[in-house]
Amino acid sequence: MAMTRHTPDQQAAEQITMIGAALRQARDGIGLDIETIAVELRIAPEYLAALETGNTGIFSGWPLATRYIREYADYLELDSSKMAVTLRKAMTGGLEPAMPTPAPPPPAPAPEPVFEPAPEPVVSPAAAAEMALPPEETRKRT
Repeated sequence: MAMTRHTPDQQAAEQITMIGAALRQARDGIGLDIETIAVELRIAPEYLAALETGNTGIFSGWPLATRYIREYADYLELDSSKMAVTLRKAMTGGLEPAMPTPAPPPPAPAPEPVFEPAPEPVVSPAAAAEMALPPEETRKRT
């Protein structure tokens, strides 16, 4: 028996289809329609239907699709983290999203100069006494 090899695109499509089937089965299990859930989650019913049918092309990119699948899967009490990771990998071809390099922090501002009053000069008692006298009295003493 020959083993069928799937291309990465086929594998991704199968994973997305399996996720959609699990969502649909869980929704059918609780007996709710997409419109009712869409109102409660505040997500357009077209997006929920797209998740169930595997139509990921409706989304502007994997971030929006994974956000909605997390909310939908949580609502249906499914493993939202696993579904979101699987969906993201399927939509990105298994590539990890590029993380932007953070900008270096701005240079620290220069410290502001601290102005403190000068200390009182140390004056000998004799000099202090002389400074306390009026100028004409100082001349008389010398």
